[in-house]
Amino acid sequence: MSDTPERDAAVEELLSRFPGPITLHPSREKWAMLAAGSLPLVVIGLLILDDGTYPVWGWIGIGCFGACLLVSAARLTPGAASLTLDASGFAERTLFLQRPRAHWRDITAIKANAAPGARSEIKSVWYRNPQSKEGGPASEDAAQPSRNVALIDTYGLSAEALAELMLRWRQRALAAERDRSSRVDLLI
Repeated sequence: MSDTPERDAAVEELLSRFPGPITLHPSREKWAMLAAGSLPLVVIGLLILDDGTYPVWGWIGIGCFGACLLVSAARLTPGAASLTLDASGFAERTLFLQRPRAHWRDITAIKANAAPGARSEIKSVWYRNPQSKEGGPASEDAAQPSRNVALIDTYGLSAEALAELMLRWRQRALAAERDRSSRVDLLI
């Protein structure tokens, strides 16, 4: 259980909607801030290009911050990204592409952590899914033992709150599945 009352309240409210489905969307504020920060830097790159003194730096600025601006604008588009949890698993949509559906029975080791080898403390939600082809082999990093897939976003929650939500949702889903199978056994 978490130690932050706000995080507890958000997780409890979302858990109250089990078996769902519930759909979480990325934080619009985060992506709007990235767009707002990138736009002036693209303009500065254009001004450097116009000046002609350091055209290489102008192109580098336009390329890097233009890419940030495009990605943030795409993430702000309705329907561009989401995470949907239900009783059988979850589906993540990113930039209009649907990632393969993950089933709760296949998922293990859900945890909020920084990327292996990352120099920053920005955390993502990592999990182990042996069925996943996209994550590659499980990490050998001590910080990420046996986790091979990360969610693209934290969908308006902290990484810790999202990991806690997914862990507890998975526990409920697997318990409900066991209950259903034991009821079927009683009928046979």
